[in-house]
Amino acid sequence: MLAAGGLADVVLAQELRRFKVVYASATSGGPLWLAHEKGRFQAHGLEPELVFISGTTASSVTTVGS
Repeated sequence: MLAAGGLADVVLAQELRRFKVVYASATSGGPLWLAHEKGRFQAHGLEPELVFISGTTASSVTTVGS
């Protein structure tokens, strides 16, 4: 247990890795928001930016490949 606590301090001391996560519906984004609010990403050194896009925009982006 002591070793695990020490590792948690190391992760918190590191700079968080930032990235975007795009989702197109509340149901698909729900687990992402829950994990974000509970600090699950930060516990692993991650800081996602959760971005909602409408279904129409999602289809266009997928088709274009952006």
